[in-house]
Amino acid sequence: MTGGKAIVQARFHMRIAQNFLEEARQDVQMSRWRSCASNAQMATEHALKAILALYMPVPRVHNPVGSLSRLLQQRANELPAPVCNAIHDILALLEPVDLNLIHIQTDYGSPEGMTPWEIFSEENAREILNISESVVMISESIVQGNLSG
Repeated sequence: MTGGKAIVQARFHMRIAQNFLEEARQDVQMSRWRSCASNAQMATEHALKAILALYMPVPRVHNPVGSLSRLLQQRANELPAPVCNAIHDILALLEPVDLNLIHIQTDYGSPEGMTPWEIFSEENAREILNISESVVMISESIVQGNLSG
């Protein structure tokens, strides 16, 4: 992706991320834990896609962590050090999280027969939301150019 188109695409994904994050917060107020986890997962997914849009075509996947990791490996020398550090921070936050699994479980449940509403408790929904809030905040800083070095 090039200059103007890249930033337009990145901002588009950040708007989506921010809206999903707001819905996840509303879900907490209504004690809707499955929905909170789903919206937080989507917020995280789109925040990562916003970063990717600045540097490469955005993959059509629910877990762009691998693409973000590859971006860092392949282009670390081209990226400003603060951006590399921010991406490292995001990857560390997401290490214990499987975005694809969350996406599947919030829609389909588990192979063991648990429904999506049985899988997600207040505790794990809030944990997913907290991670998402951090990822969205860091991603926003990258997209806005606040970490350009």
